[in-house]
Amino acid sequence: MIALMLAAAVALSSAQEAFDRGDYTRAESLALAAEPSGASLYLAALARFRAGSPQEALELLQRAGRAQDPPAPALWHFNQAACLYELGRFSEAESEYLKAAEDGSLVAVALVDAAFAALDGGAAPRAKELAARARANASDERALDLVADLDAHLAIAGHDKSVAEYKDGLDAYDAGNYAAARERFLRAAALDPSDGRSRIMAAASAFRLGARSAAREEFDRVLTLHLDEVDAQTARAYLDLLGGNRRWEGTARLAAGFDSNPQQTGLLQPNDFPSAVNTSGSALTTAEVSLSWRTPPRDDELKLEFDYGLSQIAYVEQAASDRSLQQHLSSLSLQAPLTKDLRGGLLLGGEMDFTGLGGFHGMQGAARFGGWLALEESVLTSTRIDLAVSRKRGMGSDFSYLTGNRADAAITQDMQVGAFTLDTGYAFRVEDIGSAPTCLQAGFCANPNFETFGYTSNTFWFSARSQPMRPLTLEFVSGVELRSYMNPDQDFAGNTRIVSAQRNDQLFFGSATATMRVSTMLALSLRYDLVNNASNSPSTAATGSRSYMKSVLSLGTLIWW
Repeated sequence: MIALMLAAAVALSSAQEAFDRGDYTRAESLALAAEPSGASLYLAALARFRAGSPQEALELLQRAGRAQDPPAPALWHFNQAACLYELGRFSEAESEYLKAAEDGSLVAVALVDAAFAALDGGAAPRAKELAARARANASDERALDLVADLDAHLAIAGHDKSVAEYKDGLDAYDAGNYAAARERFLRAAALDPSDGRSRIMAAASAFRLGARSAAREEFDRVLTLHLDEVDAQTARAYLDLLGGNRRWEGTARLAAGFDSNPQQTGLLQPNDFPSAVNTSGSALTTAEVSLSWRTPPRDDELKLEFDYGLSQIAYVEQAASDRSLQQHLSSLSLQAPLTKDLRGGLLLGGEMDFTGLGGFHGMQGAARFGGWLALEESVLTSTRIDLAVSRKRGMGSDFSYLTGNRADAAITQDMQVGAFTLDTGYAFRVEDIGSAPTCLQAGFCANPNFETFGYTSNTFWFSARSQPMRPLTLEFVSGVELRSYMNPDQDFAGNTRIVSAQRNDQLFFGSATATMRVSTMLALSLRYDLVNNASNSPSTAATGSRSYMKSVLSLGTLIWW
């Protein structure tokens, strides 16, 4: 027995010597002739791999792993990964390399090879993540050289794929397929963020699709990059067409339609009117006008912008005429690039609201101060945070309950998915205002009921926008607001004051809009809005039910200049 063990040890030693000399065929033969063990099978597998037989080497490695004395786990996983990589099984190879990286002595090398496997498997973003991990764990010159080589391959691969996507985008653009072209250009820009041409052509595709606002924003962002003079002139020329280099621009929408429940608010009007018993629907007309003035965009400079908006809703039915509303909003904002991908701004604004038609009179005024930050994670995604505080003041005794403060905070995620622009967000509001007697509209009340208007709310929303064909734009918005009122309502039963339970509302809202461009300055728009409010507040004779449904359908024209 001792003689056999000595012979096996000699055979394994001879196999190792042959392997070290590069005689892999003899090394494999001697290793397999030795006493079967994890060590002999492992050495034979390495010899087969060096001889160019990764499949046979993988089979021997798996046998070695099942032996009573298996090889060290890190090396075993690492060499299994090498065999799988040579066989083109990149996902499995990446997984094995990551297992090998759990050993501290192999972490940098194994992460580099895992990144190569991910890159060759078509997962460039994951390869970049693994490269960053390898760079963080590289502690010697050899590991740093491996990481540098990986970075070079990633740059070449990203550039090559970016060029291919850019060429495909040009083909689609020349064929008039602007939605597909935009998607290709956005992919190219994501692969090579320093390539201004791809961003310019993505914005140009949006312009061709009629998405003027999106195109203008993207050209503004392009001009914050380090572009050569030709590309910068191209971007500015497009902005001239879009009005981005003009000081003034505006839009107007005139529409007519029908409101199924004009006495209830939460859609076109703010939630600042006292509740009322539901009435029949009413025809309506609406007008919206916006004007903007901005400084021309320049690289790395402050940008000043002034905006003014007017909106008017007028109900035809006499019973709903007091719910007609006119709003004036204005704001002055200052924004600047803070870093390459981060922008920020400050805003100072005001609002004036008027109500009624024949009895047209002031409702409330407000001053607003806010700020925002926008982070562009990639050309496909961006995140924005908005914060604002407002001071509101009700006009006259009818609307004195509107006096108070408002605070808003919101976060929005914007992303481009193919031909769709998606937005999702969350907003928190504190509306710290007062209560109103619900019988004000009906004359003097000896014992008025009081409806509270102060609340806190959490709102979640989602929107999607697309252009299935060049002249047509489709947009959908949906969300839910969870509102908790600060104080309970107070009602009278005879001469007895009754304090209601705390009021909580769940308001679902949604809208769908189709816009058909008929010329460079004119479009037709069809819009449908829906609100469904569920409240735990009981119905009363003065207010009716606080739970209601409201829908508005309108057809109008949209003009911009």
